[in-house]
Amino acid sequence: MIRKLKSYLKNCRRLFVNKLLHFVSMSAKHFIAKQSLVENRPIIDNNNFTFVKLLEENWNSIYDELIEILRFRDLVPSFHEISKEQYKISKGNKWKTFAFFSFGHKFKYNCAYAPNTVKLLECIPNLQSAWFSVIAPGYHIPKHKGITRGILRGHLGLSIPAISKECFMDIGNNRIYWQQGKVVVFDDTFEHAVWNNTDQERIVLLFDFDRPMKNTGRYIHETSMKIFRQTEAYKDGVNSTKKIEKSFNRKVPSR
Repeated sequence: MIRKLKSYLKNCRRLFVNKLLHFVSMSAKHFIAKQSLVENRPIIDNNNFTFVKLLEENWNSIYDELIEILRFRDLVPSFHEISKEQYKISKGNKWKTFAFFSFGHKFKYNCAYAPNTVKLLECIPNLQSAWFSVIAPGYHIPKHKGITRGILRGHLGLSIPAISKECFMDIGNNRIYWQQGKVVVFDDTFEHAVWNNTDQERIVLLFDFDRPMKNTGRYIHETSMKIFRQTEAYKDGVNSTKKIEKSFNRKVPSR
């Protein structure tokens, strides 16, 4: 009984903190937008970021490491297995993720399987998170949005269905069609949804990094990230991923 009560109170506290952080982040998003050194639109011009060319020129080496990892795809977790908060948009085994970084934490075992990918990711200024994102054939990710305008998201297309027009993301009033070897950068605080209406997987290298901002905006964002890293949601996500990556490392033959 006591254990159940503690678990209940922990979940209540976690829910309250998540809602509080979401409220604070949403309240601050207009201020952060004014601090931005790049445009405040759903899709951000790639010319703002020098690392885009580096990723696009080396996408083949990233793709090769992805293919090796996917030899053991049954061991790759679904999104909600590493982050409980994603249960509304990640169902079954339809959205798989292989994580390298999570808000500054580096998953050393996973990173060892993709050294070239990790080396390229570490060239992205103020990288926050990164993972291979695998969307199953026929899967639809419903509308959702990120909680902080202080972070931008990038997708590098790796494995794109042959009928590319049937696989897309709607964000704001824009529609994104991924292309193999090409990067798209967007602001995920704009509501977005994904459709893969094909019989093939869609796989991208997904990465989050700090929005270029003026000093005040950067200070506020960095402070909010320090607070977020103390939350149970963050710690649970990191711990879940660490357990899964260790299990993956034990079961996969030596490299």
